Amino acid sequence: MSGPKGYEDYTYSNYFVGRNEFEGFSNQQIMMRDGGFKVRTDLLSDKVGKTDDWLAAVNFTTSIPNAINPLAVLPFKLPIRAFVDIGTYSGAWKKNAATGRFIYDAGLQLSLFNNIVNIYVPLFYSKVYRDYFKSTIPEKRFLKNIAFSIDLQHISLKKIIPQSPF
Repeated sequence: MSGPKGYEDYTYSNYFVGRNEFEGFSNQQIMMRDGGFKVRTDLLSDKVGKTDDWLAAVNFTTSIPNAINPLAVLPFKLPIRAFVDIGTYSGAWKKNAATGRFIYDAGLQLSLFNNIVNIYVPLFYSKVYRDYFKSTIPEKRFLKNIAFSIDLQHISLKKIIPQSPF
């Protein structure tokens, strides 16, 4: 359930700024599949939530009401949402599993260009993710946990060129 990276896109079906990058911001791009979690555990040999058997996840995204949105005072509208991902997988139900039966992440999402580019800021996550971040990212952990996705399939040619037959 860790966000898949560019090197895992073996069909080359997604656009990646840095498909095989291992450092820098372009390394923080993920794909929305395999449970749809917005956190990454790239440096583990066996990623959190990775399975060949079964996986179940629910992903929630909601807008933040202006009454509680501190950014609502800005003179322009920022499309900020809250997200929550909850999931389980076959390995979590085995004896002595490394994770609890259910894992989660939650945070803020900034959606730009009609959901083509999404930036995810995880703020809360399961203990297994917290332990991973503490052991692999000693400094500037907050910035390095930010992930983003580029979903070109959200581009509508009909909206760009209304007279097109597509």
